[in-house]
Parts: sequence; C-alpha cells; structure tokens
Amino acid sequence: MIYFFRRGDVSLTCETRLDPEGHGFELVISEDGKTRSERFEKLPAMLAREHELLHAWRALGWREIGVSLRSD
Repeated sequence: MIYFFRRGDVSLTCETRLDPEGHGFELVISEDGKTRSERFEKLPAMLAREHELLHAWRALGWREIGVSLRSD
C-alpha cells in the first residue's frame, strides 16, 4: 500500500511492502526527494509503526491526497 501526502509544495509518500532483501517487511518513506527505509521482522510491528507515522503526519498538517493498493 502506498500513501500520498502533501503539505504546501512538499510531497511525502509512505509505502508498505515485503522486504526485498529477505524475510520481513519494510516501510519506505520519501519526502522532498529523500528516501529512507525502516525494516521489520513481524507484520504487527510494521503496522504499528505505519499507524504511528500516519497519525503524526496528519497531526503536523500533512494532507492525504491518495492511497494506492499495489497488486504485485
């Protein structure tokens, strides 16, 4: 799943996916051309972190402009 946010003229995306380097999961966050990844061994830990980030971004004024479900 990919979330798309906007605040002013800056965009932010957060993608949840399987970790391409092995077992587990990954959150990939891109903001203003900079990307960082957070890896998790267990799905509940990743989902908790995703919820934490989405809540924080909304509280900081980021506006959700779309969600995409990946099919791959």
